Formats: sequence, structure tokens, C-alpha cells
Amino acid sequence: MKKLIALFLITIGSLLILDNLNLVDIRQIYDFFWPTVFILFGLALLIRNRQLQIIGLVLLTIGVLMLLDELGYLRLTFDQIMMYFWPGLLILLGLNLLVSKQTPVRVKNENMRRNTSNQKEYNGFLNSVNEKVENIHFEQCSVNGVLSSVDMDFSGIVFDQEQVTIEVNSVMASVSLKLPKGIRVVMSGSPVLGEVHDRCEKNVVSSQSIKIHYTCILGSIEVYQ
Repeated sequence: MKKLIALFLITIGSLLILDNLNLVDIRQIYDFFWPTVFILFGLALLIRNRQLQIIGLVLLTIGVLMLLDELGYLRLTFDQIMMYFWPGLLILLGLNLLVSKQTPVRVKNENMRRNTSNQKEYNGFLNSVNEKVENIHFEQCSVNGVLSSVDMDFSGIVFDQEQVTIEVNSVMASVSLKLPKGIRVVMSGSPVLGEVHDRCEKNVVSSQSIKIHYTCILGSIEVYQ
């Protein structure tokens, strides 16, 4: 995904330079700009992230329809696209839930970057984030993913309060959190066409707890210990 974004930026910059030199009329290319963006990102998600394949398929479909419309093979209005988009999206999400298999959690600790942090944000946007947080005075933090894969290991944190909070926001992203064992986990939030998996230990007797407050839109969140 990082290379794809880099090539995309280089291409846009090159086209702007050629347009300034009057070698290319960028206005003629602009009509194909957004269809190409949707197609490229859709293909990237289909190939690189199995948990976001449904999102990749949706983006790819939108891009192809837009491209066919620009080429004159289809004549679709926005209302016509939306008439079939949402029902089609619901069908694809349902099929994805039926055929998806639960796979065991595998955390690549050897690839994680170690951080000592407190009240910090961890953000993934069109990239992959792998972090192991070590903090003996942990208080709170937020984990945000947008069209990305975010893998966080909080198993080494220590805190003195009765409850600490981790806010998780997933928008078309795959977010995974590993929490310390022997600590109660309280989860609250509302998924919107997304999946939230609570694989934490049940009936844990502990005076301390971690509150996970999440927002999940067309993505997935997995929490385990």
C-alpha cells in the first residue's frame, strides 16, 4: 500500500508539471482520476488485506462503474448507482460473513516497534501499523485506523487506577488489540456494518479493568488477551 501511494503521488506531481509546461492537458485526465483511484485502492485491499477484501471489492466496483460511465459504455446517474449500491453492499457483507473463517490470532511481536508512551494516539491511514506499547504508568490512549491495518500489543502495560480507557476507531480498517491477561475488559460501542470480536477472558476476578470504547464503520475490531 505504501508503494502504491508513493507511485500515485509521483504520477500526480509529474502530470502537474507536464500541464504547466503545456505538454499535457490535465483537464482531460481529471475525468478518469477518481475512477482510477477507486480501482487502485480496491485492488490493493483485495490483494494485501484479507480482512478488508469486502471493502476492496466495493471500491473496485464503484471505480469500474465510474470508468465505464466516463468511457461512454454506461450512462448512470448518481441516483441510479445508489439505487443498487446499498442493497448490493448488504448482500456482499452478508456473503462475507457466511464464508469467512475464524483464524487464530497471530501477533508478530518480532516486527513490532517498541514504544514507551502515555496518552498517545496511534494512527493508521492507508498504511500498516504494528506497535508494542510498554508503559508502567499507562492512563489512556486512542487507536485510529482508516483504510489500514493496525496491530497493537498492550500486553505489557501496567497501571495504578481501577480503570483505564482505550478508544478505538475503525473506518474501513482492520484493528487488532492484545491486552494484559488477568485484567477485566469492558467493551462499549456501536458497529456500523462492521465486525467487533471480543475474545478476552471471561469471568475475570480483578479490581482493575480496561474499558474499550469503539466505533467501527465498515471495518473490523478484534480484542484479545
